[in-house]
Amino acid sequence: MWQVLETKARFINQVMNGSVTVRQAEDLESGALTYAEIKAIASGNPAVMEKVKVDTEIRKLDQLRSSHINQQHNIRWQVRGLPDQIERARKYHAAVSADILTRDASRRTTSP
Repeated sequence: MWQVLETKARFINQVMNGSVTVRQAEDLESGALTYAEIKAIASGNPAVMEKVKVDTEIRKLDQLRSSHINQQHNIRWQVRGLPDQIERARKYHAAVSADILTRDASRRTTSP
């Protein structure tokens, strides 16, 4: 009975999220995991309970890995843009320095 509820919950979550790929169809969603835990507890089989714990840990690690990969991609993108940012900062610094020199020169000519 719990297996049927788990399968139904997985299917409902996929439909609600618009999941159509095979990879997403293999992942358990949060509601399905709850049914899996209940099934494991109800069965009283320690091996089933251990499998649920391991599956949960694997899913968390997969999410962390995916997050890490995304962060690395974003960091690479930012690093690629650094030379342009440095060049803009140098030009801005040169312009501000020129403005300061112009201001100071005008003060000297207008001062008694």
